[in-house]
Amino acid sequence: SAIRSQTPASATRSQTPAWERFSPHQKERIQGHLAALKSGRILLRRKRSRFFPRNISAAIFLNISDDPILSRPVEAGCRIFGITDTRRWNLAGENTFAEDILQIWEQSIGQGKGPHIIHFGKWSDAQWTLLSDMGFSKVHFTDLRKMIQYHFDLPAPGNLTLFSISRLLGLDPEPEPPESLFHPDKESSIETILQLTEQIW
Repeated sequence: SAIRSQTPASATRSQTPAWERFSPHQKERIQGHLAALKSGRILLRRKRSRFFPRNISAAIFLNISDDPILSRPVEAGCRIFGITDTRRWNLAGENTFAEDILQIWEQSIGQGKGPHIIHFGKWSDAQWTLLSDMGFSKVHFTDLRKMIQYHFDLPAPGNLTLFSISRLLGLDPEPEPPESLFHPDKESSIETILQLTEQIW
């Protein structure tokens, strides 16, 4: 019988120009990053945001730290926009974290507006469990890191970290540099993380 020659899929892919292998969305992001890097400026990609509601009565900046070995929350801290005091909780033992956060939340409701929680970076599963057990859902939070990535092209290669955005904006205190532009942030104090999150917001 006649043998039909076939071109392997891998060979077809290798013949396709590298740029054409990207989706339209990926091409848009790459072009935006390149434009930001060439100009050395932060470029706005989208004006309207779906990451937070319009009627915010108070922005509550929250950070929770996990034990790196046990993978469970061990420390938390929060600040309210415009108020310099930082509240901290040791979650390793008995604590009033849930009661205090819910009280702050209720006290911030007024005139048809409600509070909103701002954090930088993705919550871990253990952190989500802690917050969902308190009655919170994803609509109550905004990941500032994700929002920046969605709305802006930044003149910074690698991962978007607190260090990189702080360096770009000239914020203080500047966290310790990560091992490389493609590594996550090194551990910083909750006070530093919350101060920077508020300034970025």
